[in-house]
Amino acid sequence: MLSVVIVTYNTDRLLWECVSSLASHQAARRYEVVVINNGDALALQGLPNPGIPFRVVDNPRNVGYGAALNQGARLTRSDLLLFLNADTRLPDGSTLPLAERLLDDRSVGVAAPRLSYPDGRLQLSCRRGYSPESVLGRRLPFLSLPALEPALRHHLMLDEDHGQILYPDWVQGSCLMMRRDVFDRLGGFDERFFLYFEDYDFCTRVRSSGLQVVYDPRSEVIHHYARLSERPVLSREWWLHLSSALRYYAKVRSQQRAA
Repeated sequence: MLSVVIVTYNTDRLLWECVSSLASHQAARRYEVVVINNGDALALQGLPNPGIPFRVVDNPRNVGYGAALNQGARLTRSDLLLFLNADTRLPDGSTLPLAERLLDDRSVGVAAPRLSYPDGRLQLSCRRGYSPESVLGRRLPFLSLPALEPALRHHLMLDEDHGQILYPDWVQGSCLMMRRDVFDRLGGFDERFFLYFEDYDFCTRVRSSGLQVVYDPRSEVIHHYARLSERPVLSREWWLHLSSALRYYAKVRSQQRAA
């Protein structure tokens, strides 16, 4: 059985496309789906029954993305967890390669699919770790200078074949599958990150525990990708990304001092 956790924030139409895509799978009878709604509860009223075990939990306030993922995981019961963004769509069979890899190879802690735009173009979802140069190049577009290009290519793994299985430092968190024992052992997602860096932090902890993060393009998921963190400097999303980055590096510094 596969437990699917989806966090939504005012994405009712895309959420229904996501859940409907899961319900159309041949293996749908073995899924349970929990949706944690961090947005407007009224927006989800009147959604039709998808025909699979499906539960919506309306939070009275936006508790943050990582906290909502943990909340959803606590309400599920299977040995495999799939964390999904509400703006994804999963073709039939797309969960199988990830599940097989996690069940057959205990050295794998997180498995992630190829993410594609609706028109089929590749999204660069597997990454190497951040460096000061890659942060500048990704988050401050006016500093995307030729001198930063090598760091960006390294960070985005642009010189790798994304049609092959890869072992990145981390994967973008729109679609992550893991065994429950890994999730429990690591304590789930760090709820200090309201939005952004919860995926980077979790994958880093997976690798520090001796397990692998695997990108498997045999599984493909459609993602209506909108990089909120690339909105104009000083926007709310930009500040959220910056605050999460600062929290992450403060966490690292604290761990280093404790060691």
